[in-house]
Amino acid sequence: MKSKTGLARGRSALLMLLGLALLGFRREDVEFRCYPMRDNRCAIGQAEAGAVLVSFKKAPVSLAGEFYELPVVFKAYDPERLLWGAFFPAGRNFSPGEYLLHIFAREDSGESTEFILPVLVEERVYPVEELTLPKEMVELSPEAVERVNQDNKILLAAMSEVSREILWQGAFVPPLEASLDGNFGTRRVVNGIAKSPHNGVDLPAFEGQEIRAPNYGKVAIVYDGYLTGKGLILDHGGGLYSVYFHLSEVKVKAGEKVSRGQVVALAGKSGAATGPHLHFALRLAKNYVNPKTIVEASLWLEETVSRLAGKSQ
Repeated sequence: MKSKTGLARGRSALLMLLGLALLGFRREDVEFRCYPMRDNRCAIGQAEAGAVLVSFKKAPVSLAGEFYELPVVFKAYDPERLLWGAFFPAGRNFSPGEYLLHIFAREDSGESTEFILPVLVEERVYPVEELTLPKEMVELSPEAVERVNQDNKILLAAMSEVSREILWQGAFVPPLEASLDGNFGTRRVVNGIAKSPHNGVDLPAFEGQEIRAPNYGKVAIVYDGYLTGKGLILDHGGGLYSVYFHLSEVKVKAGEKVSRGQVVALAGKSGAATGPHLHFALRLAKNYVNPKTIVEASLWLEETVSRLAGKSQ
């Protein structure tokens, strides 16, 4: 497959392509928008998600992307396939600095045009949280360690596929009425022992409180883990998964399709939990990201798509 390369750089809130005459395009043929922006360019923090929106005058057959070797799956927003959007993640282990988002547009001829967007990854400093849990939940027996390791393998395998099919529609919403400003990313010290960073947010909930799907998707797995307790993972397509732990009851079955706002589980305190709450996480392209950033990026996508659709009418 032949490839042609162009370079896109930030200009105010709109990213415009440069040097397109060499590629047989006019300057107004393709426009790039990105969220969030810092100093007139795409910028996201470590363990956060951003969004990109690409509009064409001539529709490509398909659009795909890659961000630091992570797949970026695009969704066509209109029947004419002129407007495409996607989420992309920065892993917690990304060093601060500039990275490149590669976007590949395949044409009817079979040729693929590559566009490159610079993305600034900013450092995020997360707090340290000290917790006290029952000794048996921290100083695990060899049998418990083996069980936890097996749990982790099963849960990660359930989130390993990066499907080309997008199931989510519209903006993401919190799974219950609670702020997503929480303890995401905190490095936990449990009973004086340093643990891995917290890859989700703990949302306050009462026993039996209804938990709703944040968007459309399908049930990837229902699982009862040693530390996680009763758990549920939803696949929203494009490598984006939502995770729910410490449940008292799961209302859906593996493989079942779910709608945004549908009750999928009830909150509880199963597993390693000191009281009722919901551990909620979002994993994008095999990286946990701050759930708040997906919600905000999805709102930006929907608002921008709506505004552009209004202009075209």
